[in-house]
Amino acid sequence: MIAVHSALSVFSLNSQNYISLAKREAKVEQNLSAGAFQKFADSGELITGVTVSLAFYFDDQRKLNVDGTAKTKARIICFRCNQSIMLDLCSEISSILVFSEEEAVKATKVGEHLRKELVVVSKNEPDMVDIVEDELLLSLPQSVEQLEFLGHKCGSGKNASKGETGLIERQFPFAGLRDKIEASKE
Repeated sequence: MIAVHSALSVFSLNSQNYISLAKREAKVEQNLSAGAFQKFADSGELITGVTVSLAFYFDDQRKLNVDGTAKTKARIICFRCNQSIMLDLCSEISSILVFSEEEAVKATKVGEHLRKELVVVSKNEPDMVDIVEDELLLSLPQSVEQLEFLGHKCGSGKNASKGETGLIERQFPFAGLRDKIEASKE
């Protein structure tokens, strides 16, 4: 379902482009199929579609902005124990849209990238996947510590024998090096 709301009316996303959406200060609400996110498959699996709510507008410098959220459920594999983990992902989106790499480079030189993310869109016809997919990928946990913060209890220490527990907790790979150096000096 696609719903586009502006101050005046509800209209179809198919007949619009990013510029017309921003001129109308339109808000777009859309459910996107999990299969539309091709890059996400390298990092995890989308369990549900992605619910997107975006607002398009021009800022004071007449730059095309988009703000909103993207929500979904995903499954990833723990970096340490290879256990499957279910996550509720919610990405906050606050970006400036540009239509070419040259525009992105120019915006970077001006310093616009310091206040918002830059998203290069391939064409002027709205494609919510272009805007949302990288933000969803960036919202994935990047370390075991982040997974633990989200409540994942890693199973790697649970299966270790008592003798291996000490090795898992703390390893000293160069422990004998000092003794060898001292012995070589004598």
